Amino acid sequence: MPTDRVHFLKEGRAKGKDGCLYHDLHVLNFKEFLALSTYQTSVTCLDICELIYIPRQLVKDQLCLENTLTWTLVRSLALDHLMLKASA
Repeated sequence: MPTDRVHFLKEGRAKGKDGCLYHDLHVLNFKEFLALSTYQTSVTCLDICELIYIPRQLVKDQLCLENTLTWTLVRSLALDHLMLKASA
């Protein structure tokens, strides 16, 4: 699935294939949303979940309110973290 939107878990519980547990008010696979063009880790709902889809452009606009370089910095940090995690 393309990372053109972030998945905000308003209510419920979910688990990523990587073992990450999510519950109310978590963002699913946020680092993948920031760093990649497609989500790599599948997530399964453990309960009935209410998700809110937030478009990429809205997230980018909010991050860049103070400084336009924030988006680039955040994406670089997320990618670095994913690469370190993959090599471990």
